[in-house]
Amino acid sequence: MGNLAPHMVTEEMVSTLPYERLLERSEVAIYPGASPRKLYDLEMGSLRAGSVPLANWMAASGHNISIPTRTFIAAGGFPLDISINEHRELALRLCRDGARVVPVDGAVSLHLTHREGYRDPMKGEDDWEQAFARRHPYELQLMMRFWRTLGADPTLAEAERLPTLESVDALLRERAAAVHPA
Repeated sequence: MGNLAPHMVTEEMVSTLPYERLLERSEVAIYPGASPRKLYDLEMGSLRAGSVPLANWMAASGHNISIPTRTFIAAGGFPLDISINEHRELALRLCRDGARVVPVDGAVSLHLTHREGYRDPMKGEDDWEQAFARRHPYELQLMMRFWRTLGADPTLAEAERLPTLESVDALLRERAAAVHPA
């Protein structure tokens, strides 16, 4: 990922630097690098196209998500036992109740640098995966297949790959049709 120092944002910077200087340190995805950028581009492309109504929740980016307070509280907020992807779990619940994740062009979020690197959701840190699976087993399975595909996981069979959110959405539609036939 190279030198990350030009992208760091600290609490001291937020309190002392002019806003424009902070924006100079920003990048489109939450973390610098090709993988976060690829995920961001796929998510934003799908959201702008409106092509993933059932997988819409997977494009909820935790670093820049805005929810009315009343809606957040009514949904039960973030689950306490999920510390990675808690924003996607909340988005899934909200989308099931009719909400939609939508991009807001020009919205900016400054993510404070709070650790070395980033937490890799594929490593199961903090047992988040088990907690998510207890609530939404099928959705977690698809989300992990999507990420493993993007990560070029060599153990994932070609037929199991999900290269786009549209491919995830298609499987969610098939399942919904099987569970609730017309």
